[in-house]
Amino acid sequence: MFSRHPKRHRFDLTPEGPYKGAVSIADVETPQFGTVTAISVYGLMNPIYAQTTIFRVVADLIPLFDSPRRGRRHFVLGGDINAHTQTQDRSSLPRYKAMFAAIESLGLRNCFKDTAHLREKLEGCTCEEPECFHVQTHRHTRHRGTWKEHVGGHNDYLFASPELADRVVACYAVGSQDESVWELSDHCPIVAVFDPA
Repeated sequence: MFSRHPKRHRFDLTPEGPYKGAVSIADVETPQFGTVTAISVYGLMNPIYAQTTIFRVVADLIPLFDSPRRGRRHFVLGGDINAHTQTQDRSSLPRYKAMFAAIESLGLRNCFKDTAHLREKLEGCTCEEPECFHVQTHRHTRHRGTWKEHVGGHNDYLFASPELADRVVACYAVGSQDESVWELSDHCPIVAVFDPA
């Protein structure tokens, strides 16, 4: 991929290495918004820190977001980030916050934050955010049948460029509306709805 810098400077997402398969990028043509660059990100825990993967992915995405084409398209970035700000671990929390700030530094907005006012606060959420925006997207299988089954677990996210984020009218975890999806996986799908008008 090329940035706004001279063409002799070529940038590539590392195809091999510690996070192979953690990123997929596609341009999607939509009738309402034109070209939307969709970026799927997986916070690969290699061996235990998703943070290291996400920081590297964000660094590798900088040339894409610095491209001259940026002004002619929209972006969405989403996936299983494997991190959250619901942790009470004082050593991890600053890194998680920095990681989400790094994603937002690309010019993206957290669609769950933008729609927090449309939802009740997640019951039992342990975050210390000024306004809780969390939903449950993950349930540890080891918690099945315990009181912890319905607590916490916001690991999956969707971010959008400002023009799209301004049009988000809903962002939710399917599991909050259909309990049966939890039988399929310990993660549930997330959905964002954008007003095409």
